[in-house]
Amino acid sequence: MKFVRVPDLSGTMLTTVQVALKHRKVLGMNWSSPPAASLRDRRSRAGGRLRTVLAQSEKRPGRSASIEQRGSVARITVTGTETGYLKLLGEAGRDKCRRILVWAICKCGKRCKVRRSQVASGHVKSCGCLKHRRYVEHMKRTVSRLSQETIMQCFLHLAGDKNTQKPDLPWDVIRSAYYRRTEQLNSMPEGTMAAIKVWVLRGFDYAETAAKTGKHRAEIAWLAKHLIRPQATRDREERHRALVAMEWSRMGRSGEAEYLSKLVAPTYLERKRLQQLEDDRFSAGELHNPDTKANRIARLDPDRLDYAWHWVKTKSAGVKLSRYQQGLIDWFRDTTERTERYRKQQCRTYLRRTCHRVPSVSGRNSQQVRCEAYTAARSNRDAAAA
Repeated sequence: MKFVRVPDLSGTMLTTVQVALKHRKVLGMNWSSPPAASLRDRRSRAGGRLRTVLAQSEKRPGRSASIEQRGSVARITVTGTETGYLKLLGEAGRDKCRRILVWAICKCGKRCKVRRSQVASGHVKSCGCLKHRRYVEHMKRTVSRLSQETIMQCFLHLAGDKNTQKPDLPWDVIRSAYYRRTEQLNSMPEGTMAAIKVWVLRGFDYAETAAKTGKHRAEIAWLAKHLIRPQATRDREERHRALVAMEWSRMGRSGEAEYLSKLVAPTYLERKRLQQLEDDRFSAGELHNPDTKANRIARLDPDRLDYAWHWVKTKSAGVKLSRYQQGLIDWFRDTTERTERYRKQQCRTYLRRTCHRVPSVSGRNSQQVRCEAYTAARSNRDAAAA
């Protein structure tokens, strides 16, 4: 056992520490004066070896509102301090080496634990996303210096072309060049992409399609695997959902009309519903008015008629359908257009009644002005939609 004399934080007081040379542990300490309010790592040489002597003291109750340097010690207020990409939230205890940890939230939204000393010294500026961003920017600059032939060689190597040799480049550069080529394939002209889609879905060979479009066979295979076939699967699912919603509505309306017609004393709502069914119109609960909040919300539900109406207007053109499916779509389109015409007529009738209900001495009041502006806006919107 050896006793070592270590200067304190101010340099005027000496501390006697018993250092175990074999196990390298601090066994105890005796203070010759009241302890100082700080925490510092000291290094001293004892017996020809470098030893770390920890001078521990009480915590000062008040801390400064910013990062301040006092010699080699950095004091930092952990709540609300922003440094780099991090915003410190509070202390999070200590690690196994008794170093203070703090909670921090990064600009990317990730919450992490960091050492307070590393944040104060500037060694830690983010949760790790800053390093990734710098890496991505570096790889973009590296790939931009490559030729188009080298990028194509990297793409064919990772796409599995057996006739292409591995480029003499690092692995991360090859992968970045592969992604660059995939971005170029995604941004192809719409006409070329539509032609490739038609040929792939019709079952043409990839080599034949590549010869027609001037692309490589591996590029056509990548487009078919990652873009064309997944999109075709999603389109089939959307078509099935829309047709199922139409079919359920058509079958349910026929059964509902038969049930309401047999009632002896129907209520007002039942008579109104029966009139809708006889006129072959949709109710407000079945099909919402276009360009409304309720319609936008209903489009997210694949079991609603609003979803089917949106699909008919946007994606039904050019889709191969059977005779029954085409007849179902024609019935749905006619019923929807009839419903919209009826609602516009009812709206005009209501506006005329409302505008002339309250007469004015000057001939036109504020309510009439609002009705006229509303009618003009609706007519302009209907003309633009037509």
